[in-house]
Amino acid sequence: MRTHPPTRVSAAALAAAWVTVAALAGAVAAASADQSSVPPTATPDPAPGYCTVTGRQSARPATIRRNEWVELEVALSAHCPDEARGRSDILLVVDHSSSMTDDGKYEGSAAAVRQFVSEVDFQRHRVGLLMFNERPWVAQPLTDRADRVLSAFLGVGVPRGGTDIALALSAAEEELRQRGRREAVPIVVLMTDGLSSVEAMIAAGDRSRERGTVLFVIGLGADADQRVLREVASTRDHFYYAPGPELLGEIYQRIAAMIREFSVTNVTLYDRPASGITYVPGSGRPSEPRMGSQLTWRRAFLLSSNTVIAYRLRVPHIGRLTPSAALWVEFTDGDGVLRRVDIPPAALDVLEAEVHAAFLPLAWRNTCRPIKQWVDVALVLDASSSMAGEKLAQALAAARTFVRLIDLTDNRAAIVRYDENAALVLPLTSDRAALLAALDGLNTGRGTRHDRGIEVALAELTGPRGRPENRQAIILLSDGRQVDQPERARAWAEYAWARGVLVYTIALGEDADRDMLRDLADHPAHAYYAPSADQLQQIYERLAGAVRCR
Repeated sequence: MRTHPPTRVSAAALAAAWVTVAALAGAVAAASADQSSVPPTATPDPAPGYCTVTGRQSARPATIRRNEWVELEVALSAHCPDEARGRSDILLVVDHSSSMTDDGKYEGSAAAVRQFVSEVDFQRHRVGLLMFNERPWVAQPLTDRADRVLSAFLGVGVPRGGTDIALALSAAEEELRQRGRREAVPIVVLMTDGLSSVEAMIAAGDRSRERGTVLFVIGLGADADQRVLREVASTRDHFYYAPGPELLGEIYQRIAAMIREFSVTNVTLYDRPASGITYVPGSGRPSEPRMGSQLTWRRAFLLSSNTVIAYRLRVPHIGRLTPSAALWVEFTDGDGVLRRVDIPPAALDVLEAEVHAAFLPLAWRNTCRPIKQWVDVALVLDASSSMAGEKLAQALAAARTFVRLIDLTDNRAAIVRYDENAALVLPLTSDRAALLAALDGLNTGRGTRHDRGIEVALAELTGPRGRPENRQAIILLSDGRQVDQPERARAWAEYAWARGVLVYTIALGEDADRDMLRDLADHPAHAYYAPSADQLQQIYERLAGAVRCR
């Protein structure tokens, strides 16, 4: 691990250093401070062979209370002349199991691969082909010749056998390790119409990402498990779903277009929080940072369009301040030199915490700018054993108030209950009487799984009954805490945010896990605390109008 970065280093040597970093993951946190003690070379003025990298940090909301968290977003982009663009080694991993003979799926994949190969710049990139069923094999090692890839695909024969995606990913990683160029970004484009051992698949995907491989995943057809395959991909934006083979060509084209935009490589974003300011675990999007004296995120490359990294910091101070004491990005430029660009940290105002109990943003009490959009909202109600009796009665009374107040002319509502499991009590409807009747029939069970409540609500809002043109919102109420797999609650909330779904949370009573429920809300102003039945009523009254406010 270098303490003093060199002024100039070859691309091969630099890439080798990053391999060493990945292999020594346990030492990353301790070494990260040393790695940045002397900054890399500053980026020169734009000239042939050099790239221009820009970064901007924003904070939302711009004003918070002491000990609340602020959501920070860093948008990174890079612009490079053609001669300075990055290189990649691309392994096409194609399902060759017997199910691929159905409905023209294999013929569609062959056409899509031909389209992909025709759009690759083989002056900068290489492509290989790995086929798999219950076992994987390399049909064509990485090459700079398109004709070899196409000939290999024609020679693999008729699909047959089962499906083992984990073995295929492991074989792809080994091929890239043995034959990949050190200066090239390793990429896997996996296409499958099936599923194998879920745990093994996810573990294989994790290992590939840890080694720096970019994983694009394409799920084909109704049998492809979108949720699991999405977890295997590098990020959710690297997963694509094709209901039928006719859409494969378009998806492969989109991936090829992204690879053509590769600019700088070996990118690392650093944020050193100011004294006393702490990272909110689980808040990183699209991935968690490495922890140390600073937060670090690694990306294999940047595009000309923005790459956005979001995360939350909890602020215990008051005044006008910048939560990030230092913020910068390091990358390998077109001339093979490691360079650094400093990013101005965003500022915000931190006020003293409110004394009264309800977490109700003042701005919403008197103002509302209505949106010109109808709303689909899911009322998600904790029905665990701790809610039995008076609490459940209070929650149902407040929910009925919401149902009576919301305009159901074109807006719709659904009801979800959850304990250790979750169920859709009533699908999206504008029938007020049906909604009130469904609330009357709610009963309690055991356990608390916020994640399952959000999952069921999200499936309803974004499923066949959902209207993509509508605003979508989840209002989740709980009096307790999720002990079992709490990280899944954050993951499902994050997925909802990524789909553009608003997530409001209400913590009922003193035993509610207010910190977790604040973290599940898509915005600090969307997290509420209700210590009493009266305040719970007020919150639902406000939300009946707020879901249609900007």
